[in-house]
Amino acid sequence: MRNKLALAVALSCLFILTEITGQNTYADIHAHICLKPFHSRFVHQYDLWEKIEHECPEKTSAKWMVNRSDGVPKYSQINLEAAAKGNVKVLGLSLVPVEAPMFKLRLLNEQKRGEGTISCISGVSVTSLDFLNKHDIYYFPLLQRNIEFVEYGQGRPQMIDGKTYSYELVRSREHFQELLKDDSKLALVMNIEGGHVLGRSLSKKDISKRKDYQEIVIKNVLRLKGALPLYNWKDEYLPYPIFSLTLNHFYYNGLGGHANPFSPSQRWVFNAGKGVDEPISELGKDVVRTMVDKERGRRIIPDVKHMSWKSRNWYYDYLEMLREQKDTVPVIFSHAAVAGMSETHPKYLKKDMPDKYKQSLFNNWTINLSDEDIMEVHKSNGMIGVMLDRYRLCGGIPAKDFEQYESYSLDRKKVYIKIVAMNMLYIVKTIGDKSAWERMCIGSDFDGMINAFEHYDTAEKFPDLARDLESFFDNPDDIYNLFTKEDIKALMFGYSAKEITNKMMSSNAIEFYIRHFPEKGF
Repeated sequence: MRNKLALAVALSCLFILTEITGQNTYADIHAHICLKPFHSRFVHQYDLWEKIEHECPEKTSAKWMVNRSDGVPKYSQINLEAAAKGNVKVLGLSLVPVEAPMFKLRLLNEQKRGEGTISCISGVSVTSLDFLNKHDIYYFPLLQRNIEFVEYGQGRPQMIDGKTYSYELVRSREHFQELLKDDSKLALVMNIEGGHVLGRSLSKKDISKRKDYQEIVIKNVLRLKGALPLYNWKDEYLPYPIFSLTLNHFYYNGLGGHANPFSPSQRWVFNAGKGVDEPISELGKDVVRTMVDKERGRRIIPDVKHMSWKSRNWYYDYLEMLREQKDTVPVIFSHAAVAGMSETHPKYLKKDMPDKYKQSLFNNWTINLSDEDIMEVHKSNGMIGVMLDRYRLCGGIPAKDFEQYESYSLDRKKVYIKIVAMNMLYIVKTIGDKSAWERMCIGSDFDGMINAFEHYDTAEKFPDLARDLESFFDNPDDIYNLFTKEDIKALMFGYSAKEITNKMMSSNAIEFYIRHFPEKGF
């Protein structure tokens, strides 16, 4: 009953805000708002509001890497000024201390021009990365400093186009509802990408099976849950709930297998290898159990993105056991795309190589959602954040389609909107029920080095994406041999184009947060 009342209040707040401002309010559950400013802090004094232009020197040590990353914007996509201008009021703040192997690239001479190459691709001024020449870096102190960096700027006024804005880290359901009422406030929901933050880099020496190391990892989980002080040296507890945490990211971290994010050439350059497609480890299982345990601090919901398919299947079995005990934990894929097939399909479990999806409509690598993944989200009343990476969202057929048109052309944009729509519609078709439209939102992964749709490449362009989605569903067109116009109308289950767009761009994410935030803060 309380949850239903909270939802009604939240939706009422949104309606009032829309009436006052004349604008729709948008939400993005996964974005790297502070990755570039935080990791560049010793070189440039950026804050979360500034647009950051990547430093791309004329001469780099690996020009081919820069050329191959052409689709990655060389500017920040989710700085808070862009969010305010795009009326993106609710933001999933993804904290991700960069993994040490990410910037220990093969073929780069770091002492000369390698740093310029990395800065151009990532937007991070890498002279600030003190682990460039280290392998035994502990990540949790980096996470603590990352939290402090974000805390420092909250509540500070920022003038944008004659209006004053500020941001606040969400402390509770009650606080979230208060922020929704104020059109000058941006609500930042704290999330973490990568279980590596709980320990140290294992690239040189794997100590993840040592008891003393495992105790450190579990202790750090409890710090993030607010069950223990955040620091060893002072009695201060984290006042903000960590809403979700991905167990894995790009590299092996001792918690279990991760899905492959890299092409063969990228895997070689980025020193990737160990851990791909492996099952979850015993330490990973202990971390998951500790995260969801309501008796030991606030619940942190595991974010399934980046887990290997074997790890995901263990997790689903664990959630089934919890449901039998009347405890439902929602399955979250915070920034995802669909694979377009069952995990029983022989193609899905083939090694992830570029030719695997060359003749496909969807990108069928195992980092993307199988039909079974989609059903687990639905069964648990979970959430899929559809990411805005043009190559992760589609296979070779649509990619070849949009690549034949010039950038920023209307024809190319039409293909892009079909790609986003076909991912949404496939989710609905797989679930086969009207409630499927409650199971997705936007999880852009902006500033996560994604290959952006150039028409929708910053938070400022969220209104454009919303308008184009609404226009498509208002007058749908066939999507390849996958969905006819009639299919699309049937899969809308009686919802209007405007209702679908509002759910996708705003209300689903906000309702999901309302359901799962702790009622009150510290």
